[in-house]
This record gives sequence, C-alpha cells and structure tokens, in this order.
Amino acid sequence: MILNISYQKNLFKTIIFDIISITFVVFIPVVSHLSGFPFYVFEPMRILIIPYFLLTRSKNAYFLAIALPLISFLIVGHPVFFKFPLVAIDLFVNIIFLNTLINKQINKYICLLISILLSKLVYYLFKYIFINLDVLKGNLVDTNIVYQIANMFILIIVIFAFKKKDKKYQ
Repeated sequence: MILNISYQKNLFKTIIFDIISITFVVFIPVVSHLSGFPFYVFEPMRILIIPYFLLTRSKNAYFLAIALPLISFLIVGHPVFFKFPLVAIDLFVNIIFLNTLINKQINKYICLLISILLSKLVYYLFKYIFINLDVLKGNLVDTNIVYQIANMFILIIVIFAFKKKDKKYQ
C-alpha cells in the first residue's frame, strides 16, 4: 500500500508538471507576439525539460520532448508544421545523449553542454535535409548563435541552483 501511495504522489507531481509545462509553452508564442520580443529564442521547452530530467531522472522527459512541440504546434501554430518534428527530435535526442553521458559518470555540466551540442548537430542536419527537400523555408540558422549559447548558460545556472537539492546529482 505504501508503494502505491508513493507511486500516486509521483504520478500526481508528473501530471502537474506536465500541465504547467504545456501551459507555459503554449503561452510563450502569445507573450512573444504581444510583447514584440521573441522569447522562444531562449528555447523554453529545453529550459523546462532538461532540468526536469536531471533533477528527477523521469522518463516523462522523453514524453515531454515530443509532446511540447506537438501541442504548441496544434494550439498556437508555433513551431510551424515541418519545424515541430525538428524541435521534438532535438529535445528527444538531447535527453538521450544527456542520459547516456551521465551514465558514464562524466561531470554533469560537461554532459549538459555536450548533449546540447550533439542534439543541435542532429537538429541542424535534419533542418538542412528539410531545406534541401524544399519542405522547410528559411535559413539554416534562424536563431542567433548568441541566444543559443546564452541558453546553455541559463541551463547551467538553473541546474547549479538546484544542485544541492538533488542527492543523486552531487
């Protein structure tokens, strides 16, 4: 019975986090549109998913990596049709690389940086293919590299801030 209560508490926390994440991601394009500042360039989906995965080691992060871009596309149309699978692949691959590197007992911050860089390589490879297949228009690199680097440092700061709360992470 105790295991069942623990499982129910974790499930409840997961569902609450998913609802908050979905709500947050859906409103980012709206806030960006109203303010005139493209907040999505800071990759809010990654900022939600990566710390969540690192702090909980929950497989729910894989679900969110696919669900957040899909739900955002379906509700607000951002990212656009052929870009939402790219974002989902990027986030999903990021979690895979991060999990693999962490299991090799490498420093967590180095794991984070390497996993983001590798997932970005995969993202840009697929984007290059989509552009060449003429299913996606635009430049290969739309988001300023400075924003992408800033996002990596934001993630490191977030992880560092929560580091002491997670015994597995130390």
